[in-house]
Amino acid sequence: MPNALVSLVRSFAGQIQRLDLHLMAEQFSRLRPLHASFPLLQHLATSHSSSEDLSYLLQDAPSIRELRLLGDTSSIKFSLPLLTHLEIEKEISKDTFLAILTNFPSLSHFKFHLTEYESHSITEISIPTTFPNLTSLTVGSGCSALHLLQLPNLHKLDLPSFFKPDIIRPFLARSSCPLDHLVISFEGYDEDGYGDDVSEEVTNLLKTFPLVVVLEITRCPDVSVLISCLESPGLLPRLSELTISAEIGPQTPDMDYDAIIGMLHRRRDSARAVELRKFHLNMTCLGQSSSDDVEDRCPGYLVCREIIGNSLDFVLGLAAGGKHYTWPPNAKGDSLVFFCWSIYD
Repeated sequence: MPNALVSLVRSFAGQIQRLDLHLMAEQFSRLRPLHASFPLLQHLATSHSSSEDLSYLLQDAPSIRELRLLGDTSSIKFSLPLLTHLEIEKEISKDTFLAILTNFPSLSHFKFHLTEYESHSITEISIPTTFPNLTSLTVGSGCSALHLLQLPNLHKLDLPSFFKPDIIRPFLARSSCPLDHLVISFEGYDEDGYGDDVSEEVTNLLKTFPLVVVLEITRCPDVSVLISCLESPGLLPRLSELTISAEIGPQTPDMDYDAIIGMLHRRRDSARAVELRKFHLNMTCLGQSSSDDVEDRCPGYLVCREIIGNSLDFVLGLAAGGKHYTWPPNAKGDSLVFFCWSIYD
């Protein structure tokens, strides 16, 4: 690292609130002679940094609240009593996983990836460790790590990899947590021993989370199956916000907007205790897609007029040919707007 850059960081260290250091390991280690204090530093993101280098840097950052580690992290040997947000992009061991939760007592959000070997070797244990402050957990891989935990105040669970309900249910039962925000992926459900009745399997999976208010599905192979499941009034009775992301190819059937309208009507019935207030559907067209293909995937004017109701946050997004489109035209965001329907017929 050039001495000029070290001097620059030292000069402004007392004012820095966010610091991103994407350096090689040998470059990061050269920060040790910095001898600078970071009294206002709140967020730090690093790559290729050792536990020793991080410990050296953070000992003069008493206000650090968020830490994102992008590179290899073989161990975490330091403690940060005030840290609330930790993201580790590389895989960690079971011992490192538990050490982090112990050494960072104020941690409320934790994102991790357990090593594949240990994720398969962990079986449910009789006395899991309780961490009452953790409210948001992202399990990048290795759902079996939940066998080690009891999280009585968990509100948000993010499961980017597909899982089976029998892995999650014991964890939810013993934690008795108020889980109301769920982020899941259905990708690979047909490769993991599921039967022919996909609708029944999806329904049983969602029944695992009866308290969910916000549901985000990051990868949904069959939107129509999900919509038909959500038409059931007893499934996710508290659901208020729904976001679905899906990939569609040339052979994917056209979207059944009549089914979506039916689901929205049932979920927005004034007689229900909780009405659906938000519905976002984001689709990505795979392969080469022309503007005509895009328009063929979208609803006509009369359907859209029917689908939009008072106080419903409705957005249809579609990515195709390197461009992003959204409807209705007043949808917020930096996307392009597609469709110029004639409203005179």
